[in-house]
Amino acid sequence: MLVYYTMEDVTGENRLTRYMRPSFEVFAHGGQLSDGGMSGRRIHFDADNNRGYFESGIQVGADTVWVDNNIEFRATRINCFQHSGELQAPLTGDWRIAIAIDDAEDNTIVWTNIDMGDFHIEYMALGVMGLRIMGTHDGYFFYNTHAMSQGSASIELEGRLFNTRFISSGAGIGPDCFDIFFSPRSPIDMESVTGVVVRGIHVPLP
Repeated sequence: MLVYYTMEDVTGENRLTRYMRPSFEVFAHGGQLSDGGMSGRRIHFDADNNRGYFESGIQVGADTVWVDNNIEFRATRINCFQHSGELQAPLTGDWRIAIAIDDAEDNTIVWTNIDMGDFHIEYMALGVMGLRIMGTHDGYFFYNTHAMSQGSASIELEGRLFNTRFISSGAGIGPDCFDIFFSPRSPIDMESVTGVVVRGIHVPLP
């Protein structure tokens, strides 16, 4: 299971950095799952709002018996994996993310294997906090792919009432591949989404 979430320092002290990584343990029906774990990574850091966007994968044993419909992720520290500069101590506290298992898939739309002409989308996931696109591109079209990561007008969410443009992105672009995360101005109303427009090409719901 993939979970997309944000973390923001609401104290105004701007204690988060782009090097921060929360480390969660998985809990369900009152206790920690001995066969459950969570691996994650930061996919975007908004320095202006001191907000991190994260993707985490949840591993749970296939023979796990669910007593209830809820799963919870808990972290008592946020580590800093900065490899240079001043050493920063981890933040300690009690952070929890709770979701209803039945609702998890309803709040994420996933596309795979989409041919876009000069580049190929291998994986695209839309959640309430943004859109992630992974794929490959022809080296001759590197500039166009780079422009896609910089210009919010290149990516739009198609909705029943109006379209939504993204305002920022965190991008990783190599010689032949890319991994881009687009963040919106506010959480996305998933029920109103009818498709995505990528560089002028309409991508309908899967």
